[in-house]
Amino acid sequence: MSKKPDNLLEFLNGTFALYPEEIKLYEEAFIHSSNNSSLNNQRLAFLGDSVLRLIIREHFFKKNPVSDIGELTKICGEEKETNKNFANIAFKLELVKYMNIENPPLDYETNEILNAEVFEALFGAIYLNRGFDETKRIAEKYILTNLEL
Repeated sequence: MSKKPDNLLEFLNGTFALYPEEIKLYEEAFIHSSNNSSLNNQRLAFLGDSVLRLIIREHFFKKNPVSDIGELTKICGEEKETNKNFANIAFKLELVKYMNIENPPLDYETNEILNAEVFEALFGAIYLNRGFDETKRIAEKYILTNLEL
């Protein structure tokens, strides 16, 4: 099992100015599906992916008020909503260090899928615990600034 830092709550407070009401939800966001447990981060990653895409699309929708659907699709672009972008941000934040993962691959710290999955799961947990506005506040700081054209 990978070594994880002692205090997830301290990380969330210090990095995101986030004071979770329910830490168990955030702990779940860092449980990889390789653990032999029915509790893992896949459901939160599913939700987080959708929330992140909504935030990104809303941002570009508002930023380009006269663009039609074709232009918005091009401006927003699928490349802005990819695992690669989410993984790069997760890598910078060192999120995988907090993962509970059985037999991690040798490249687990830089593994795109693992990084994107934990990033999406974290945002799923933030959304469920704190709501859309708080999720958007954090996304604006950590995602949207990295996606500007």
